[in-house]
Amino acid sequence: MSDAWPPSRLGRRFGPLEVSGGALVLGDSSGSHAVLTPEELVLVEWRGERRPIAWDDIADAELAVPTTRFRWPGAATTLALTVAGAFLVDPAYGDEAPHGNLVVTLREGQKVRSPITRHHHGGYWRRSVAGAEVLLRRSIREPGSRSLLAAPERVLDLLSGRGSARR
Repeated sequence: MSDAWPPSRLGRRFGPLEVSGGALVLGDSSGSHAVLTPEELVLVEWRGERRPIAWDDIADAELAVPTTRFRWPGAATTLALTVAGAFLVDPAYGDEAPHGNLVVTLREGQKVRSPITRHHHGGYWRRSVAGAEVLLRRSIREPGSRSLLAAPERVLDLLSGRGSARR
């Protein structure tokens, strides 16, 4: 992984997952997030503290972020806030919105809770969150699958249905 942190440009995104700085990131890379690499899961606090955890040291992980059944929640929320903004006086509307959490259970039994900053107000499409959860659990339980994390764009293609598993 590059020494340049945080990454300088936002890449593609599918639900809570994004490609940023050549890595697969869970959460908004400009806030608190987790970086998924073939070697480790790196928990990153918004103000810079990083905690790398080797995949082999993780027993389980649970992602808790708001969800919705609507396919394009970010676009709808942005439109709604723009329209509401024309009538609301308070520009801080929604600043108190809950973000998410990633709870990592280590093999030794300790639980590590890390905040996950969302990309937008409102929930993520349920299918995209389910895909992120499956990816996390598979990376924990199937060491051979971790090599896929070295190709984050490909992971997003597979999870979003834009790619074929037979390539």
